[in-house]
Amino acid sequence: MQFTEDQKKVIETRNKNILVSAAAGSGKTAVLVQRILSRITGKDPIDIDRLLIVTFTSAAAAEMRERIHAALLQAQTEHPEDENLQRQAALIHNAQITTIDSYCMFLLRNHFHEIDLDPSFRIGDPGEIRLLEKDVMQAVLEEAYNKAEPSFLELADALSPDAKDGRLEALVDELYRYADSHPWPEEWLLHCRKELEHITADTLWQTQWMQYLLQRLEKTLQAAVSLAGAAQKICEKPAGPYMYAECLEQDEAFLQDCLAQSRHIAGIEDLYALGERISKVKWSMLSRKKDESVGEAERQQAKNLRDSYKTLLAKLAVYFSDPADIMLEREQQAAALSVALIDLTLVYREALAQAKKEKNILDFSDAEHAALSVLIRDGELTETAKSYQAFYEEVMIDEYQDSSAIQEAIVGSFAREDGLFLVGDVKQSIYRFRQAEPSLFLQKAARFDRPEREK
Repeated sequence: MQFTEDQKKVIETRNKNILVSAAAGSGKTAVLVQRILSRITGKDPIDIDRLLIVTFTSAAAAEMRERIHAALLQAQTEHPEDENLQRQAALIHNAQITTIDSYCMFLLRNHFHEIDLDPSFRIGDPGEIRLLEKDVMQAVLEEAYNKAEPSFLELADALSPDAKDGRLEALVDELYRYADSHPWPEEWLLHCRKELEHITADTLWQTQWMQYLLQRLEKTLQAAVSLAGAAQKICEKPAGPYMYAECLEQDEAFLQDCLAQSRHIAGIEDLYALGERISKVKWSMLSRKKDESVGEAERQQAKNLRDSYKTLLAKLAVYFSDPADIMLEREQQAAALSVALIDLTLVYREALAQAKKEKNILDFSDAEHAALSVLIRDGELTETAKSYQAFYEEVMIDEYQDSSAIQEAIVGSFAREDGLFLVGDVKQSIYRFRQAEPSLFLQKAARFDRPEREK
């Protein structure tokens, strides 16, 4: 394969973290394989078992191993006297070219004694795990009903007014799985609980969803201003509906003013003042003047653009349908229900962990968390993690856009400061349902320098 200059830089750059972002079919995997070959056969070669190469599927790992092995055999044919090539061809059978799940199993098989894990554990069959989860869920709910704590009964009544627990079970399961995608699920759940315990006007203002609302407000107003400007440009065309221009100018002035106001919000009062303004806006009627010089297509385009930004503001108005004090009261009620949901999820999590322990089975998420505990305990790297960090010269990850937060924590525990090589395309991320976090890819893209620039 003939590599481009950019690809050559990616293959040859050393001693810095690299993120390769390119579309499907652009040769990302070929570049990854060539970089591996250059590291083990080029200048200052290292042994292939000093690289950790993580792929997304077992099939991809097997194919990559085969491609590297074939390239080494071809090089041996051309240079039979090269002892390093002979050594790498022998070492490739022990090289860590693997999936993250397989690597977690490798850690557990070799370090089970460090985390008090029974060495005879097994990965449970998905059907077996699902049946166990269902049994544990039923037992947890039955116990909760027997205790009849008011907070739980209010939650059950809110989610299951028909006395059927399907929705409640689904929410507990969903929260459990989402928490499990975090490196420390229980700590994450307790953190969320703490944030929800005492909602006041001040604490509400600091919540993540309120900050999200502010961002959504500003971005929506920016979009509306842009649409209003586009509508006015259509009016300026030779066949444009010039008679709409005055009305559209008034619209844009209003939207610009709202946008400026959104950038100076300092509290709930400011937010609701803008919200009330958006909710009560009265749009002027477009002129009905007839003029045969105006094209029907242009007239309709301008109307469609106006309808678009009016719809955007109507959607924003939904957030402000109630006064601030009513909204705060409802948020406090929702927070109390959320706390009860978190408490129930914590009980379910503990009960399920105990049931799995009794059967000595794990699922792949359990294996990831157990592997992480081999590497990090009490917020510090273990000696095991430090030994792997010293051993691996570089950690290479293919399809990085589908990594999860816990997988990131596992790899980050033993990757050197300048020893990451990541390959992927955020546009190809299709595993959000498995808690993949494309934002990790975007964060790296923002933080890493381009290969041709100094770090």
